[in-house]
Amino acid sequence: MQVTLGIASNGLWKDVMGVSLLQSLCSFPYDSCPASPRGPHIDENREVIVRQAMDAKSDVLLFVDTDMAWPVHSLGDLLIQSLLPGQDIVGAAYNEKRLPKVSTVKMFDQDGGIFVGIKEVPRQPFKCAAVGAGFMAINLHRLVECWPDGPYFEFGAQHGLAREGEDVHFSLEAAKHGLTVWCDPRIVVHHIGDFAF
Repeated sequence: MQVTLGIASNGLWKDVMGVSLLQSLCSFPYDSCPASPRGPHIDENREVIVRQAMDAKSDVLLFVDTDMAWPVHSLGDLLIQSLLPGQDIVGAAYNEKRLPKVSTVKMFDQDGGIFVGIKEVPRQPFKCAAVGAGFMAINLHRLVECWPDGPYFEFGAQHGLAREGEDVHFSLEAAKHGLTVWCDPRIVVHHIGDFAF
C-alpha cells in the first residue's frame, strides 16, 4: 500500500508534532511518501498535496497539520478507518484553538441547512457533515472515482460573519460527489496552541 503523508505547512512546526510524526513512522508498516508544500495559504497547500498524492498513485492520503500531536498508534488507526467500506474520508474529533471549546466536527441542523458544531461527540465512528483536515485520511481510489477533477480545497461560502473553512468546504463538496465523511472519536489527537485544546 502506498500512502502520501500530507503536511500543509507555513514553515512553522510544533516540536511535539515532529516527535509524534517520527514515533509513528518508526513503526509504520506501509510505504509512505511525504508531500509538504510550504506557503501562507492552507487551501492552496492542501490542493497541491492532493495532486501530488494522485500523481504518486497513492492509495491513501493522510493529512497531519503542523500543530497536531498524537500517540504512536493514532496515525495507523486513522489509515485503517479510511480503508473500511463506506468510510471514504475519516477525521479525528478535536477542538478548534479557542475558548470556549468548539469541535472541528460539524453536523447539519434539523433542516439540513447550515451545519452546527457538535457539543457531545459520540463514542463510536459516525457520519458527519464535515471534519477537520488537521488529522484526516482520504481514500484516494474513491476520490478519483467519484470526484476526479477538483478543485478540492478552497474557502467556501460566507455564513454570517464566518467564512467556511477549506476543510469544511472539502467535506461538503465531497458529499455532493457521493463520498462519505466520517469522524472516528476513538482516534486520539491533540490540537496544540499555547495549550492542548
